[in-house]
Amino acid sequence: MFTAQQEDCGGRGPCTWKGDWVSDDGKQNRKNVRLAGDDVRVDNVGERVDALDTGSPTSVYADRHIGNTLWVVVWVLGAVALLVFCGRVIWRLLREHLLLRANRNPGSR
Repeated sequence: MFTAQQEDCGGRGPCTWKGDWVSDDGKQNRKNVRLAGDDVRVDNVGERVDALDTGSPTSVYADRHIGNTLWVVVWVLGAVALLVFCGRVIWRLLREHLLLRANRNPGSR
């Protein structure tokens, strides 16, 4: 868990946050490390963010696993809904085609 201590806007690029990191089991901790990662959202000093220590001497990385999983679920559900919709459209078209064909040739059954 990363706890934001100081916002660092060092003059170049976007601002980053520095702070302290503690492992989930509390056995490891790192002081004055930078929180890295895409789309990191920290607004206030003292705010806590799930973060992973990957061995970098100066940074820990925001753990976006929950957010990524949510997007995967959303995409999968969207794909399933699209497949169901397309399947129903194809089924209706096929059924109409077969019914029209059967009505044109009633003796061909």
